[in-house]
Formats: sequence, structure tokens, C-alpha cells
Amino acid sequence: MNDAFAALPAGVVSRLLETGNRAILSKLLTFHVVPGRITASQLQNGQTLTTVEGTTLPVTVANGVVTVGGARVTTADINASNGVVHLIDGVLLGSLDIVDNAIIRGFSSLVSAVTAANLGTALRGGNLTVFAPTNAAFAAIPGGAPSDVAALTRVLQLHVVGARALSTQLSNGQQLTSLLPGGTLTVSLANGGVRIAGPLNSASVVTADIVAKNGVIHVIDNVLLPAPALGTITQTAVATAQLSTLVAALQAAELTGTLSGTGPFTVFAPVNAAFADLPAGVLQRLLETGNRAILSKLLTFHVVPGRITASQLRNGQTLTTVEGTTLPVVVASGFVFVGGARVTTADIEASNGVVHLIDGVLLGSLDIVDNAIIRGLTSLVGAVTAANLTTALRGENLTVFAPTNAAFAAIPGGAPTNPATLASVLQLHVVGSRLTAAELSSGRRLNTLLPNTGLTVELFARTVRLNGPRNFATVVAADIVAKNGIIHLIDTVLLP
Repeated sequence: MNDAFAALPAGVVSRLLETGNRAILSKLLTFHVVPGRITASQLQNGQTLTTVEGTTLPVTVANGVVTVGGARVTTADINASNGVVHLIDGVLLGSLDIVDNAIIRGFSSLVSAVTAANLGTALRGGNLTVFAPTNAAFAAIPGGAPSDVAALTRVLQLHVVGARALSTQLSNGQQLTSLLPGGTLTVSLANGGVRIAGPLNSASVVTADIVAKNGVIHVIDNVLLPAPALGTITQTAVATAQLSTLVAALQAAELTGTLSGTGPFTVFAPVNAAFADLPAGVLQRLLETGNRAILSKLLTFHVVPGRITASQLRNGQTLTTVEGTTLPVVVASGFVFVGGARVTTADIEASNGVVHLIDGVLLGSLDIVDNAIIRGLTSLVGAVTAANLTTALRGENLTVFAPTNAAFAAIPGGAPTNPATLASVLQLHVVGSRLTAAELSSGRRLNTLLPNTGLTVELFARTVRLNGPRNFATVVAADIVAKNGIIHLIDTVLLP
């Protein structure tokens, strides 16, 4: 009846009659039509009728009164040539979903935001509760509604709960899980009103229980704002001034995409000062295109699968890195050390993991050949390649007495060009066990990889000298620890 339309909220009828809303109006009207001629006497209590629109209508018959979809039949059985008409005292809105209701009730700001964020399909899904801000609420957002689609999506997701909750089902202190990951809403009931608190602000429910086909709408007077979105590990590193060198390394190794992935990852991130503490030239060589594989090996040694906070790290624990080598953990005197580097800032949260800042660059994934390359021992690397000994020097538990470039340049007549002769020279510099400088005692005989040929250690004050078959060399830098052994730099190429 006309009175039923007049009883709709202000503006609803005029919006329903707008050309752009013809589909909604058609959906509403066909919800009032059932195929077949059904008289009032044929309607039974508890019956459901399937409408032309496709949604069912519940029938209630009690005390001689018939209600259909909640509206009372006031005049029954008006016969027509092609059916029968029953007058009812209410407009049936049960075929309209949440988006339809938002449109016909004039929530233009909300509808525009939903459209811009491509969330229309999601809000036509089943069993939702939407806390719908008024147009005035959107207009009052400081700086206006976000124009960035991702940011706008986060705002809207915070207003949607994935279950149907009428106001009578809300309780004081109740926690509602919104569609925004981590975006929890808290209900407060006071003086007959309902207030909803989000991560940063709150809103009052000004109109409750607008029932839609796929859920319920509660109108609120404020737009709830989510906490700032966490960036990925890569984005977090970019935003952290102390990690600019690490970011440059990630870019050079083409790993920024990996650390922007789903994860989760735990990253032990060396600060700029840690990279600056590397020996001269090491960082520059790591960033060279030809050394990308070494740089990738180094960086992935700083990454552990899973989200591990500082409180979860235990003394004596070992962590298996993405690179595959394990990292030892030491917790002592309130400090956490990983791979020998100290955690200086812990638990920087990212959307796909957690970052811990450390004061050293972890080199434990690099073997002897990798170390020779990044430390600029070009003559040694060239000789190892020419003698086909690269694979041998990537073996386990070695000690290499590595001549400097100047030492190779000083070989009388130059380095041998014959691969077999060159191999003999290099084998004389390699011992098949891991020996630190502290283990090189005076008079100790070292068996090298060159058959039947050894070196003898001599100590002079704090200087270590190695006596070979034809000449001797002095250790100029000791204890460069590699994944598969130890390097000691020497000032002379030993000759067999």
C-alpha cells in the first residue's frame, strides 16, 4: 500500500525510482511476486514461498493474522485475470543486500569508497555485519578519505565483520574480528547506546539493525581508522635509515622481490656501520655484478624462515638459514648474539616477518674461494682457476696460506703457466685441516696437499713464519674464517 512506501526512511523511495537504481527496484518488486495463484486460505504457518526474484518469503499465520516476510496482509484475495493480489502493510526489503541498502539509504560516500576499493563483490557475500559511516563521517576524516586503493581497502575492511550480529547480540567488551587482518573492534555498551572502538579511534552506532539479505548494517557517526599498515621486509628496510647499505645490497643481489614475498621471514639485518667495518674494498666487490651469486649467498645467510622474535631466541640454539648454513645463537648478560654479531635493535615488525638489527655482517656462508674473491686476492683466484683447483678449495676443513697479489707479482720469472706446475705450487699452500693462528706452534710440521711436501712453523715474537722446501713466507693477516676453513695471508709465494 502507499502507506507502506511512505513509512520507508526518508529518501528511499525517491532513490529507488532513480533510473540508475532500476536493477535494485526490480529486485525489490519481484521479491513481492510468487509464481502461481495462491489464496490467503492456502497460506500455512511456517510455509516458505519462493519469489520470482529467487529469495524465499517466510509465512506466519497466527490468531487469524497472516504475515509474509514480516508484513501483515491487510486485504486478501483481490482477484485478477492473471493471478491474485494481497495488500500488505510493509515494503519487503529482504531481497536487497548490503550494497543495495547502502545505495537506497543514501550512503553515497560509503558506496563510492566501496566502488573505488573494488569491494562491491565482497560486500555482497553472505553473513556480514557492516558498521557503515554516514556521509558526514566520511567528510570529517582528517585530510579526507584515502585516495590510495590499498589504504582505502584497509579502512573499509576494518568496518566489516564476517558474521551477522544484531545489536541485541552485542555485549560489553566483546571483541569483533574485522576483515582487516589484525583489525579487532571492541564493543562498549553504556546508557543504552553502542560504541565501537577500533585501533585508533571509536564511533557510536546511530542507527542499528538495518537487516539486509546477506547481513546487517549498523550506521555509525565516525570512520574507524586502522593502525598504519606494516610494510614488507623490503619496504621496512627502505624506510630504515640505518639499513641503506643493506637495501643497496639487496637490490644488487636482486633479492628485494624475495623479501617482499609472503614469507614469513626473520632477517638479521646488518646496519650501515657493520658494512663499513668490512675490510677495505670488500663491500665494493660484493656489489659487483660478477659477484652476484656470492652476495646472494651472503644475504640469504642473514635470513631464517619463519617469524622469530628476540624472546624466542635461546642460548645454544642454532637457526637454519635460507642459504642453508646454520647460525649459532648466544644469549648472555641480557644480550643476544647471532653468528657472532650482536642484536642492537630487536623485533621490528613487518607484514611478512620480523627484522632484528645487528652490528656485524655475517660471512659464515662464504667459503675460501668466495673470501679470496671479495678480499681482492685476484692473483690467487686466477691461479686457482687456471690450475683447476676451485672445487678442491671448496672442500671441507682446509687451511689456506694465501699469497697476496704482491707476492705473486714477485715470483722470479712470474707464476708458472703450466697447469700441473701451478697446481703443485698452490697445493703447497693448503693444509687439510682447519688451523687457527693460535694452533701454529713453533716447530710444528704441517702436511700440505702437495704429496710428501710439508711446511714448518717458526714463531718470532708475534710473527708466524712458514718454511717451505725452497723459501719462506710470513703471515701478514691471520684467521680469516671461511665456511670451509681458515685463510692466513702471507707475503711470499712458497715454491716446491
